[in-house]
Amino acid sequence: MKASITLGNLIIYHWLPDKKGRVTDITHDDYERMSKKYVIPTLGTMRVRDITPSDILQGADAVALSDVRKRKY
Repeated sequence: MKASITLGNLIIYHWLPDKKGRVTDITHDDYERMSKKYVIPTLGTMRVRDITPSDILQGADAVALSDVRKRKY
């Protein structure tokens, strides 16, 4: 695996295929859906080696804020 791989490529081309057959199809579909909805849009273009805990927290905050804005009260 290249040192400059992005998190998105790691998930799509390595992590998800590795999970296929090791988890149920429903679980794999959930992993894929959640990755594409939350992780890849926020952190997917970052190189894995450059991701910091702060990046993860900021990404989680962005997802949470986005979900709150989508809710109808």
